[in-house]
Parts: sequence; structure tokens; C-alpha cells
Amino acid sequence: GEAAAEAAELFFLLGGYGEAWLDVKMDDKGTEAMMEGVRGSKVFLLILTDQYFKREFCIKEFEMAVKHSKKIVTVHPPKAKTSLTQIFESARIKGEECPDANLARAYKTIGDTEAIELLLTNPTYAAACKDLILQRSGFLPARKGSQ
Repeated sequence: GEAAAEAAELFFLLGGYGEAWLDVKMDDKGTEAMMEGVRGSKVFLLILTDQYFKREFCIKEFEMAVKHSKKIVTVHPPKAKTSLTQIFESARIKGEECPDANLARAYKTIGDTEAIELLLTNPTYAAACKDLILQRSGFLPARKGSQ
């Protein structure tokens, strides 16, 4: 996918097989196995890419996370071809088309919290990204002045 490298880096940064789940690391890559991975997760890490809200499996995973009331933390690669504003607009439009009120609200508000930029090539920035992700996930207390 568009963010395969970032997803793999995050997978290992956040604990590899012990604490993080990544669909491409599963033996069974079928739809039901992916949905089970989302259902079994405490937090859904949404990697915003240009095509995220246009890809069938991304949409299914996102909707499963919403349906099961998962905490959703948004991150984005530093070099997106499309602005985050345009990506969030795609989500808002998807929400307007959605008959389920809870899903519609989730689509329309996904951009309400600032997405974390994934600066993973520098170890200092990668550690800061990890801490911020863990804070927003609720695994680390938020530092004073951070979101």
C-alpha cells in the first residue's frame, strides 16, 4: 500500500509482535482475519494517505474500529501527495454518504485532532513520534502542553 514502509516501521517501533498488530504480518490476510485484528486491538492507528478513504479494505478496517469503539489515533507520512485538508474532505464526503449516524460522525470528525507527522528516519524524531502516539493512545500519560 501507499504507507507500507511507514506501517512496517511503526510496527517495530511500537513493539513488533508483542504490542502491535499489522495486517500484512498475519499468516491469514483474508478480510475476516483483518477484521478480527481490528476487533482485538485496543487502539486503531490510522495512517492517513492520499487514497486511504478510497480503498475498500482501509474503509472496512476504519469502520470496524468505529463500530467496536476503538480509540483512533491518526498519523501521516511526511510526503503526502494530497494535503491533509483534502484527505479529511474525502472522509467528510464519505460521512455524508453513510447511513449509519455513528460512522457518519466518525468520518466527519476524523480531522478534529491533529494528525501526527511520521518523521521516522531520525531516531530522535522517531522516539518523539512513538511517545506522542502512545500518549494519544492512552498508554503513556500526556505531557503538560501536548495534545
